Amino acid sequence: MSLEGLMTDASERLERGEDAVSYAGAILDLYIEYEDRLPKQQEFELFWRRVGQLAYAAAFRAAELGRFAEAFELSRSGPSRWQNGAYWRSYPNHDALVSMLMAANGDPTGALARLSSREVESPEIIEAQRRIREMAR
Repeated sequence: MSLEGLMTDASERLERGEDAVSYAGAILDLYIEYEDRLPKQQEFELFWRRVGQLAYAAAFRAAELGRFAEAFELSRSGPSRWQNGAYWRSYPNHDALVSMLMAANGDPTGALARLSSREVESPEIIEAQRRIREMAR
């Protein structure tokens, strides 16, 4: 199976609610290993967004299972190529999740600073800020 096929398989397993967190993490690690062979051009932006969405799905599932440290690690895993301003603007739910996990792992101040630096405040970001402030009390 190709790397892209593995990514699709892991995404589908996570969507079905399976505990495919370790599997997705291993695939994201493979993408790091093969990063120098992966396309970097702008026309492959959708591909990179799919990599970011796999990181999101794995992190979200790990958080649902109460594995917050693992979830935080996964939320930003894989090659850093997908982690850019355009991605975070397009997926504020992922941006909010990263910050919520920062707070859950003991850094509410950093989480709020991260969200405050965003150009656009989406409903997801506003809700995450509210919840993080509550957690910090």
